[in-house]
This record gives sequence, structure tokens and C-alpha cells, in this order.
Amino acid sequence: MPVGGITAVPGPSGRARNGKAAELVLRNAHIHTQDPSRPAATAIALRGGRITALGDDGDVARLVGPATRVVDALGRRVVPGLNDSHLHVIRGGLNYVLELRWDGVPSLRQALAMLREQAGRTPRGQWIRVVGGWTAEQFAERRMPTAAELTAAAPDTPVFVLHLYQSAVLNRAAVRAAGFTRHFLRELNRFGLTSAVDAAGGFQSFPENYATVTELARAGELSVRIGYHLFPQTAGQELADLARWTETVRPGDGDAWLRLNGAGENLTWAAADFENFSEPRPELGSYEGEFEKAVRLLMENGWGFRLHATYDETIGRDLAVFEKLAADGLFPAGNRWLFDHAETVSAGNLERIVALGGGISVQNRMSFQGTAFAQRYGSAAAALAPPVADMLRHDLPVAAGTDATRVSSYNPWVALHWLVTGRTVGGAALRPAGQLVSREQALELYTLGGARVTGEEEHKGVLGEDRFADFAVLSHDYFAVAADDIPHIESLLTVAGGRIVYAAGEYEGLDEALPPVGPGWSPVAHFGGYQATPPPSASGARQADLLAEAVAASEQHRRWRAARGFAPEEPPAVFDPCFGL
Repeated sequence: MPVGGITAVPGPSGRARNGKAAELVLRNAHIHTQDPSRPAATAIALRGGRITALGDDGDVARLVGPATRVVDALGRRVVPGLNDSHLHVIRGGLNYVLELRWDGVPSLRQALAMLREQAGRTPRGQWIRVVGGWTAEQFAERRMPTAAELTAAAPDTPVFVLHLYQSAVLNRAAVRAAGFTRHFLRELNRFGLTSAVDAAGGFQSFPENYATVTELARAGELSVRIGYHLFPQTAGQELADLARWTETVRPGDGDAWLRLNGAGENLTWAAADFENFSEPRPELGSYEGEFEKAVRLLMENGWGFRLHATYDETIGRDLAVFEKLAADGLFPAGNRWLFDHAETVSAGNLERIVALGGGISVQNRMSFQGTAFAQRYGSAAAALAPPVADMLRHDLPVAAGTDATRVSSYNPWVALHWLVTGRTVGGAALRPAGQLVSREQALELYTLGGARVTGEEEHKGVLGEDRFADFAVLSHDYFAVAADDIPHIESLLTVAGGRIVYAAGEYEGLDEALPPVGPGWSPVAHFGGYQATPPPSASGARQADLLAEAVAASEQHRRWRAARGFAPEEPPAVFDPCFGL
């Protein structure tokens, strides 16, 4: 991309002055570093997958050599690469190209039209799968499709539509019937994600379901750094699985792109309180005996873990087990452990988590399920589901994520919007001002927070010299746009490990080429992934404002060209015969 304002500075032998020219330089940017000692910069230089210089154009000019790629950020906001601390990236990627995604679709009418079109493209014997990342609240109609509508849209093709973890709708053909690639990772890069902590999940067996992501890592083709957890899949066999893993591998094994992070988000199936806010809280039976054995095994072998725990009642029971093990010196013991979700955690249990050295990973499940939660438990409970601000006041390590792809969408900006505004995707305001966090805090939870979960806070989450070269050039300034525009932000240029892994808009073509999405009938190949819609501010009066800004910018550019002799001093007179005098 041709740019001005910065040129190569040759030194001995024609190289940059320090003998190590940057491979990539980004200039003319508004960089939010998250480093208190240097909170802002306008230019950044990269080499060997790490940041070699950060400052202004003059600071990086000495590192520009003849082979350096220089990219003009055009004054855009740059943030550290986002890090989803709870994303089912491996499970989500296994069938991504076979799924019809309704993420971001604004109306049920459009969703059914997509379904009808996809039915004509799906070969006999294949299903149409709509399996998460949407809620009825996002539709203008504010309702789910009916079985009859699914049948009308796809009379002969089996259709399975999963709504959160609450319910599924099948068409008549489905009742009769009763490839992980880099494409899902590129879709995550589209939103500025450069790291994710994989929370494992049901129907995700190790090692067979990890084979493709391992092959991509071995070939150096991952574009998202993944720290993964292992989740025992077979009830009654959990302890045997955990024992085998602790004897084979250790947390931290791997490299900067693919590494084992620990166990969970379940250790024993009996201890999981799966959420369905349209139904009463599940009453768990006695699980403490096997659960205690699992936790002891992990802690004695230096393994950290994460636990799916939606309700305070479950969290309290788990903490009682940890406190019992603390008598043996196993808590706190330096192993990273955390609760996931924690929508109804109490102040008392927050204090117990602090004392035991734990943390919490929060997700924006309430963006999609908040209305159902409020209807069942009341607005007062919904205002604290989960109490993120209280967690931060307790100085707890807190990380943010989505829990995509079955419940929430993988779009991190929807999650950031929820942290900042407390609103659902349908616009319902659930959280009071005291439970909201600032934009700066929310971004830190989505960057440094995730790095702390994997013990990599010295390498990522902050832009600084010798840290990972992971960042995103945003389509709109996250710190300046209207709050309701936040979910519409995307990355125009995503850099991971110094590589341009996603490029759009003015930067299209700078990223690495991908093979076509396959199979040919793939819903993703035809419709794409997340369905982007214009931000609310891009309508009405705001459009007029933007047009006026464009006109002013055009006149400013004309004057700049005139000052340099590239255009006449005065614009040519325009003669309109219809209005001639």
C-alpha cells in the first residue's frame, strides 16, 4: 500500500541503522497500548512476530529498510488483539462451514429467506444446521420460527434450529430423518481476535477432535493463538481420564500458538449446573465425593482448571470442597483456577474465591438470555447477573468472553457492548450504572484478562516492545462511537504474530490467501458468517452529518492539491443551463 510520511533510512550495507529492519510498520494510527507508562502511540514496528518499536513516525523510521512493508492506518484506532477467555473455538470450528449462522440477522423474515435459499443448495442426505449465536430478541418480530415455517421454507431438507441451550425446532423432514479449517479462524480475525482460550465442551474428544488444529499449528498456519482445556467426556470415567492426562502432558506444554492450559470446564459431569433460564435452576444431587478426588488430583499434579458454575448455590458447594482441601495446603497453591459464568454469585462467595486464589471468566450470555432470566428471577437479580463491577472491586482476576458458538455469538464487540451498556441484543436495559464498566475496563477484560487466564500477561494484552505483535486496526473508534454502535465494529486489519491475518476495506488483499470454502453448498460459502448491519448512528441526521464531513474533507484535499500545483487555485465554475440567469 503506497504511503507517505515515512521513508527507509539506510545504514551500513544498505540496511536499517541497527542492522535489523522491521518486517512491518504501521504508521499514522491512534494506538491504545494499555500500557500506563505509554498509553498512546502513532506508529509501531514489528519483526520476528514481536514489537520492536512503538512511538511516533520518527521512532520507527530508523527500522524501515528496503524490504519493510509500511502500512498507513489512515488515523484509525488500533487496539491490542482481542482475547476471548471462553470460546469453544475447536468445537465451533469442527462444523463451521456446514452451519447456517443467524448471528446478527435482524429479522426472522430474513432468517427464513436464508433458510429457504440454503435448502435449494443443500444436497440430499445433508441437514441444514442453525446451532447458536442468535436469539429471538434480535429479530424485529421478537419470536422464534415455528415448525410449520421451517417446513414451508425447507419441505424436503432436514432442518435443526437450536435456540440457546433452551430448545430446538425441527421441520417435518428432520423429524422423519431423526472440517475444521482456517475459515473459522479467519472469521474470528475479522473482529480483531488474535487469541482465544478454548473451554473444551461436550462432544469434543481429545485427541481426535484436536487433530486438525494441531496440524495447522505444526504448519504455522494458525491465525488465532489457542490455549485449550481438556474436558472428560464420559460420565463415570472422569477420574481415569484426568489421571491419564496428568501423567502424559502438563499445562504450558506447547508454544505461543497452541498450548495446554488445564482441565475443565467440567471435571465431573454431576457437578455441572447447565443453565436454561427459561426453566428453574437445576437441583444437583450429591457430587462432592468424586469432585473432591478430581480437584485433589489436579492440584497435586500442578494442573489448573476452570469450572462451569452458573448459580451461587453450585459455587458455594464447590468452594466448600476447595476449603476442605486448603487444610492440606492445596489452596491457594499457585495453580490458575477459575469459575466460568457465575451469573448469580454472591458477595460472600466472591470473598471466598479471593481467599482461595481463584478468578472468574464472565461471558455475555445475558445479551441473549437476559430477558428470560429477568422474567424468571426478577429485575433486581438480573441487574447483578453477573456482578462484574463487584468482582473488580474485590480485586479478583476477571476475564471476558462469549461462550460461543452455541449460546452466544462469537462477535466480541457484542460482548463489549454488553459490558459497557448492560443491554441485551434486543435493547432491554438490565444493569444499573453501578454494575457497568468503562470502555477501557471492558477492553482490558477482553485482552489482558484472557492473557492472565493462560499466564501470558507478560507477552500479550498490552502493546509494548518485545511483546507479541498482535493488534487490530478498527473500522470505527471504539472509544468515540455511540455506545449502540459498538456491536457493529469490525477489524479492517488484524495482525497476529506480526502476520497480517485479516484485511478488508482499504487494506483488502494484504492478508494471506485462503482456499475457497468447501463444500460448495456450504452456507458460509454463500451467506458468510456474522451478518453485519449498519450501525444505528449511520442513519437519518447522522448520515447528513457524515456527508457534510465528507464534503469538508473533499474541499480540504482540493486546497492541499492546489497548494502543491496539482489543481487550480479556484474550483472551476459550474454552469447549469436549467438555472441560468
